[in-house]
Order: sequence, then structure tokens, then C-alpha cells
Amino acid sequence: MITPVDLENKEFKKSFRGYDMEEVEAFLGELVKDYGRIYRENAGLKDKNAILNDAVENYKGMEETMRSAIISAQRTSDEIIRNAHEQADNIVKDAKVRAQELLNDMDGRIQALNRECAEIEGRSSLLRAKLRTVLNTFVQMLDELPEEKEHTKRIEKVKHEQNQEETKKVTEQ
Repeated sequence: MITPVDLENKEFKKSFRGYDMEEVEAFLGELVKDYGRIYRENAGLKDKNAILNDAVENYKGMEETMRSAIISAQRTSDEIIRNAHEQADNIVKDAKVRAQELLNDMDGRIQALNRECAEIEGRSSLLRAKLRTVLNTFVQMLDELPEEKEHTKRIEKVKHEQNQEETKKVTEQ
């Protein structure tokens, strides 16, 4: 690229029928001046462009870091959710197992209580039958007892016989 200094130091060969030197010099002066300004502006823009490119690269690095962080956070979040679901499933399974164990235990207890009730009912029936037999025996014994008048007569008869025997014994002596 041609620099403003190159333009300023440029010398042309002189020819017989050439351009007016003053006019060429004036034009070149303006050209150098404008070209210098554009050259400096271009250099400034290149510097700004380099700074912006560095910033863009920095932002790209930050973007990549953020993207990685977001992906990592998403993975961690997914893992936490998956673990929570697994724990919830395990809790539910454990609760179902425990509930089934309790139901089985209660069924066993109910069956044992039913057997005990049946045994008690059987004993109760047997005891009632025995009591009926005993009571029937007592009723029968009561029925076989003599009437009170008869009983009194018998007692009197026995007493009388005993008196007679004692009298006989006394008289025999």
C-alpha cells in the first residue's frame, strides 16, 4: 500500500509537453493531505477492528464458557431430577413392600384370631354340653329325692327304730 510519505516523495520525470507543474504539485498536495487523513483513519479503524476482534474472541470464549456452564447445569439438573424420581420410586416400592408385609402380618393375625375364636366356640359348646349334663344330673337327683313329708316320715321311722333298738338293749341288760 502506498503511504502518504511515498506520495509526497514521488518524483516524476519532466517532459517537454507535460502538465503544469504547479497544478500537479497543488493536486498532489491535496491528494497527500486527503490520503494521509484516510490512511490514518484506516489505521485507526484497523486498530478498532483488532480491539473489537479481540473483544469478539473474548465474548466467544465467555459464550463457550457460559454454554458449557448451562449444559453442565442442565445435566446436573437432569441428574438431580432423575435421582429424585429414582428415590421417589424406591420410597414407593419400599412402602408397597412394607404395606404388603403389614397386610400379610395382619392376615396371619386375623387367621390366628379366627382359629382362636373357633377353638373358644368349640370349648364353649363343649362346656355348655357338660354343664347341661351336670345340671340334668342334678335335676334328676332332685327329682329322685323324696318329698319332704316322706323324708320326715322316714327320719321318724329311723329314729323310732333306733329307739326301739336302744330300748331292747337296755331291757336285755
